[in-house]
Amino acid sequence: MYSIGLALLLAYFFGIFGADKFYLGMNFLGLTMLILTLTIVGLIITVPWSFVNIISLLVAIFIGSVNVFGYRSIKWNRLNNFDYFAAIFVGALTIAGIVFLIRDRVNGNAPELLTSDPDDQLTERLRKSAQNVLYLNPSYHLFNKYFNLPTVA
Repeated sequence: MYSIGLALLLAYFFGIFGADKFYLGMNFLGLTMLILTLTIVGLIITVPWSFVNIISLLVAIFIGSVNVFGYRSIKWNRLNNFDYFAAIFVGALTIAGIVFLIRDRVNGNAPELLTSDPDDQLTERLRKSAQNVLYLNPSYHLFNKYFNLPTVA
């Protein structure tokens, strides 16, 4: 029996590495996500994949269901206060991150998006791509406000 709240927290903070899949015993899917993420190009696949996992876990907690899309074979514990706290925490972090994202866009502090200039070298494109992945993560903005996180150089 697994905690849906813990799976949600793992998916939110380490989902692109497949941490929630490893926790739930879905080792092949976890390893697939980990390998794709480490290839950098695979982030195009793992970022939306982990986003869908987070949304499905959040919705399952808020509607009180343990029948979660993508996790149908998992035997979940009954929902408890920790699960609701995890869902509220992840929801609040996401909303705060979106507010900071919008603020940065309005103030013109958004990073330069990846260009299709043929003169750019592959390493520069990968650096910008990694920077954009960090920038689009809502929790990055919240933590950056208080801890001044480093940017991708």
